[in-house]
Amino acid sequence: MASIFPDVAAGGVTVRDGAGVCQNPANVSYAYCPPATFNVTCIPTALPNDCTARIVGAQINAIASEILSFAVCLDPEGSWNCASVTNLCSAFTNWFDRNRAHADQDTIIGTGTEADPFMTAPRGVASQMCNDLVALQTLGPCLLSSDSIQVLTLGTDGRIVLRPGDIVSAVCSDPHGDNLANCLRSTDAGNALGIGTDGRLLVNANTFPNATNTQAGIVQLAVGSNFPADANNNNDQDATTPLYIKNALAPRVAHMQANAGDQALAVGVGTEVSLPVQSQQGTSFGNFVGNTFQITVAGTYIVAPYATVVAEGFTGAGNQASASLDLVVNSIPMRVGTELGYGLTGEPHPGLTVSSGQSTRIVQLNAGDIVSLRATVQNTDVGRIGNGTQPATLSIAKLGS
Repeated sequence: MASIFPDVAAGGVTVRDGAGVCQNPANVSYAYCPPATFNVTCIPTALPNDCTARIVGAQINAIASEILSFAVCLDPEGSWNCASVTNLCSAFTNWFDRNRAHADQDTIIGTGTEADPFMTAPRGVASQMCNDLVALQTLGPCLLSSDSIQVLTLGTDGRIVLRPGDIVSAVCSDPHGDNLANCLRSTDAGNALGIGTDGRLLVNANTFPNATNTQAGIVQLAVGSNFPADANNNNDQDATTPLYIKNALAPRVAHMQANAGDQALAVGVGTEVSLPVQSQQGTSFGNFVGNTFQITVAGTYIVAPYATVVAEGFTGAGNQASASLDLVVNSIPMRVGTELGYGLTGEPHPGLTVSSGQSTRIVQLNAGDIVSLRATVQNTDVGRIGNGTQPATLSIAKLGS
């Protein structure tokens, strides 16, 4: 059988002999001669140019069968459209779509050439790797850097894991950790934070006292004591120790102060100290009501009262004159300063002065509590609050948030 080749009996001309040698007959044009390495079970022939050969039905049928079978080979479940001349193209397109590289649920990126390679794994590879513990445990170490401060590691499932604790350890062990401290430390003037030799933040004991006097939000209170007695024998408090308060969040301070000039006090009667100059810093925690402050936020407070209470001239021999200052919370007095003097038998002694200084208290206050100052003089001719050198004050600072 001559297959698709013209039969010799019908005039076909040999283009390659049985040994695989191309004959190149002069009377044949455009006839392809396969190389000797390609096996053909019959002698390839072609039609001559002079039309002396015949095309027989078997040859036409063989050519048509080759074309049809090739389409079936490419697309076994496809179709042949007898009204179309592009059936082979359709079959090849379907074959390529089924057999080209696919990515899992994604369109392939790239043309597959050396200059433009595929950018996603073929179908199924990613899923297989994610479900293959051995593959993950093999691939994981290849992805992890060997840097000394590497904080990534592999979990029991072979996947990469990052633990927050590992980050902290790596930063603290980094020899350049002082760079991080410098990033955290503010450059504001008066900053009392420093960086230690280990690269960590510290409070500089030398700069802290200076910083407290320059930084906004610092409240300076003076803490005094009546004991031991004053060395100058002038019935005052010799020394006070500065107390600095810095709220951990934002300063919350209320301040009340007397006007310039003395305030007269009635003898033998407690008098509410006039404190008309009022201000509040930070988030409000209360309201000024006359010469008092009403708490609206319960919490722990540092309360610093101050007043110089003066008693002049003792009346009656042997009667004990006194000047005292009370911190009053909801009409309940807390004695914060008392000075005593003794009249002598005979006549009064005008010009003798006793005074009450200051004392700082830490108290727990509730919403609705009312805080004020009360001054009292006893057994004296004249009583007053001396505002000449330092006016009477009441400072209230809230601790915490």
